[in-house]
Amino acid sequence: MVGYDLIQGAIYGLLVAAPVGPIGILCIKRSIVQGRTSGIVSGLGAASADLIYGMIGALGISGLAAFLSGYKAWIQLIGACILIVIGFNMYRSSAATDHGERPRPTSLLRSYLSAFLMTLSNPMTILLFIGIISSAGLVAGHGSPVRIIALLVGIFLGSALWWVLLCTLSGSVRDRLRPSGMRWVNRISGVAIMALAIISIFQSAPF
Repeated sequence: MVGYDLIQGAIYGLLVAAPVGPIGILCIKRSIVQGRTSGIVSGLGAASADLIYGMIGALGISGLAAFLSGYKAWIQLIGACILIVIGFNMYRSSAATDHGERPRPTSLLRSYLSAFLMTLSNPMTILLFIGIISSAGLVAGHGSPVRIIALLVGIFLGSALWWVLLCTLSGSVRDRLRPSGMRWVNRISGVAIMALAIISIFQSAPF
């Protein structure tokens, strides 16, 4: 059963990570402009946040889950504002390629933390994981600790696998892009992230 839970968790983690949103755009952009390592580390930051939300759902921490759910609109609003700043900086960084230079890569720690915090800014993820883990019958008190851990490890591995694949494929085009191509990657990524953030603000506005 533990092996089954591990595989099941990996499938869930893969499915949760796969939809391309702001995090996906960020990882693709970093893989192309800064190298696949930066993109993969960013993806691991997102996978770590998924693991935390999975732990909250699996351990049945109802108080924290209720708090996050109750303030999800404000949390999403703050997260959207952060995304706008990140998107604007991406767009503005396109000027760095105008002189034929590749932009200096972001530190790996900063890449990890930024993606980690961006993923945590979407508390709707916890509701998704609570539904997933409940359907698996492994909420705390209804499943052995070993099976719960196996499911959580699987979720992390599935999410991490997606980011490694996505960033590896995206990074493969890095050496083929000229500075002008890098510039347009920055511009398109920045505009896309700002647009998604603005949509999120209108959808979650608590006023």
